[in-house]
Amino acid sequence: MLVLRIFCLSIGLLVGQWTMAQCLKGNCHTGIGTYRYPSGAIYTGDFLNGKIHGTGILRFSNGDKYKGMWKEHYRTGYGELYTKSGDVFKGNFLKNHFEGKGTMQYRNGDLYVGEWHESKAHGQGEYRFSNGAYYIGSFVRGLFEGFGVYHYQDGSSYTGQWSRNMRHGQGKFVEPSGKIIAGTWHQDRKVDTLVETPLSVADAQGQKRNCNQEYCDTGYGIYTYEDGSYYEGSFVLGLPSGKGICYYANGDKYIGGWKHHAPHGQGVMYFAGGKAHGAYWEDGKPVRPLQLRQEVKLKKHILKDVDPKTKIWALVVGVSKYEHMPRLRYTDDDAYRMYAFFKSPEGGALPADQISVLIDEEATRNNIIQAMQNLFLKADESDVVILYFSGHGLQGSFIPIDYNGYENKLRHDEIKMIMDQSSAKNKICLADACYSGSFVQAKNIKNQLPLYYHQLGKSKSGAAFMMSSSSGEVSLEGSSIRQGVFSHYLMRGLAGEADTNGDHTVVLSELFDFVHDGVSEYTANSQTPVLFGTYDKNLPMAFVRKGIH
Repeated sequence: MLVLRIFCLSIGLLVGQWTMAQCLKGNCHTGIGTYRYPSGAIYTGDFLNGKIHGTGILRFSNGDKYKGMWKEHYRTGYGELYTKSGDVFKGNFLKNHFEGKGTMQYRNGDLYVGEWHESKAHGQGEYRFSNGAYYIGSFVRGLFEGFGVYHYQDGSSYTGQWSRNMRHGQGKFVEPSGKIIAGTWHQDRKVDTLVETPLSVADAQGQKRNCNQEYCDTGYGIYTYEDGSYYEGSFVLGLPSGKGICYYANGDKYIGGWKHHAPHGQGVMYFAGGKAHGAYWEDGKPVRPLQLRQEVKLKKHILKDVDPKTKIWALVVGVSKYEHMPRLRYTDDDAYRMYAFFKSPEGGALPADQISVLIDEEATRNNIIQAMQNLFLKADESDVVILYFSGHGLQGSFIPIDYNGYENKLRHDEIKMIMDQSSAKNKICLADACYSGSFVQAKNIKNQLPLYYHQLGKSKSGAAFMMSSSSGEVSLEGSSIRQGVFSHYLMRGLAGEADTNGDHTVVLSELFDFVHDGVSEYTANSQTPVLFGTYDKNLPMAFVRKGIH
């Protein structure tokens, strides 16, 4: 009988009654503050109309920690939960429960990736055990239920119906030797056998043949090479040819056309280090990139928020947990910091309806495009729109979370097109990504914040693109500063260090000079930020509280 380790964390709501007296600093009615629960748990982050709402961090009294989105006191939206025991959940929450898509990395090495309901695996998912076995299929309240495939540690597999973690119903079992047993199971025991066939005979499902042991004239089969690499796919006249998958001994994987024992035709190479490359191949060599031009559908029904006052509309994007690119360490944290800056008085104290943040699983190509349009097209002729992106970049594009080697790039020209469609007076793009330069081929706060917006309103119209590196450079992360180098100096500059003339306003030219010099010095000139566009060099980017200098 299978033993499945999926459980519901006992978290509790921890809402209680919110009172101003329990806010440990500042005015937490709306803004950023800290709140202590009666249980001893401590929340630090956004408040809206007296409720926890926005982005924040909750440190539980038992040692667990949650960071992510909130809605009216509840953990709702994308978030990450780190338990004291060592389990880590990253995904969507709804009223404090895991809900929707998410990933649970268990302390013992097990991993579940898939759908959740009320904090239990529910729907379609994949559970990988630390011993190498794994199940892909349907779950109901944390148990294998419905149709699924289980790959055992010894190389055998079962495909068929499940009930409460047990094989139950019609199914097919393939032994390590290749023998196929199709029949009926009841509570994990086989009760009758419908058919038994050796692996060399293809069944109705296109069962794989060992083409090292028999001649595979045509059809589907497996061929193993001397170094341990093996091809699985179509055969023609006894040779691997057509569409297939090659699993290389070094951990690389290729999916696509195959001929003469090498990639040939259209295909994608997924490297063991995480990077992917889609191309047209000839005799194992890429001859030209695989280009799939996806077009943005412009929205025309979004109404402008017409207001004589100047407003800022901002989208913050951070991607670190790539599947087909090397994973990044600090880009998600950089995005959270930038979001916190925009929510602070120095960054404009943006209300929730004027800012969005997309982190990792939420930062898909479609989500980024929709968020840009939903925000930027609301701006009127006196407003400012800002895009901050922290993640991977390739020539001419930013890379969302769902990039697979050739699909779902976010092209620079698409970003510019959406910004051009916006009526905003000023448009700003801040990007901490490799090759981003290829874009071109509390004291007196209430009195100071209106002045900041007044200065924005007086600025000249234009569009500014501040990129972390030139078109041929890689953007670096610094382990000593635990940030992207560009984002580190960008945030220091916005916090006031770039206010070189001491007028309590950081303007665009001051910010760029500070970032450029800091990044160049830190990286020994191997990374050079660039600023281009038609812009007002005196455009206010942040104000500095009096008394900071």
